[in-house]
Amino acid sequence: MPPKKKKDDKKGDTGEPGYKSDPIYEALEPKPSGALETTLWEIYNDILEEKFKGDAIEHLMAQAKAKGETFKPPKTVVPRRPKKVAHLQMMWRHLGISYTDIDCEEQLELSDARGDQTLSFAAFLEIYLKTQYNPDSIKRGLLAAFKKLDVHNRGYVTIHEFKYAMTNLKDRVDKAKVGFKKMSDEELKNFSEAAGVDFEFKPNIEYERLIEKMMEHLDETPKENAGKKSKKGKKKRS
Repeated sequence: MPPKKKKDDKKGDTGEPGYKSDPIYEALEPKPSGALETTLWEIYNDILEEKFKGDAIEHLMAQAKAKGETFKPPKTVVPRRPKKVAHLQMMWRHLGISYTDIDCEEQLELSDARGDQTLSFAAFLEIYLKTQYNPDSIKRGLLAAFKKLDVHNRGYVTIHEFKYAMTNLKDRVDKAKVGFKKMSDEELKNFSEAAGVDFEFKPNIEYERLIEKMMEHLDETPKENAGKKSKKGKKKRS
């Protein structure tokens, strides 16, 4: 049975998306920038909801075929949304971010909508703000993570120490000892390019300077990744 339609799909009396009247959205402080919020909404509503509606139609067609009936497209299609963890992972992937099932389960506990059956857009925004959009918290977390690597308190770590921490440690055990999320070699390369650091020719990383460069890309990188995905998604609809 398809999940109930969420109020995210509707528009209120003012013509604004329904999620803006959601108590969770109204309580968000600070709210994301208009451009970022629009991009995230396009991913949630224009890309993924269209996919879920397609899944729902395919499901109805399969049911009709199994009964030997002629399929009649319904006037209104209720999106066949996945469970919240899978839905959240799909949102992150469209932003160029990868999280494990356990990561997403922990993130869902941060939302006031954790008892809901499906992931609302307001709930995603709440999770996004708490995990991706707090510069001071991210900066403190990165600094603490680097200091765990810098056991001799030198103010820098070697590239070999950094690469090992980022690519080799196990996701759910060892990463807790350091504080970094495991990355693939390609993700590490993209990270170094975004931070403006040439890992091939710089043997030591002065991490406080690196963190400052990383913080400069805090807003821009998710928006750029999401924008590319959004354009791709819209292209499919035409």
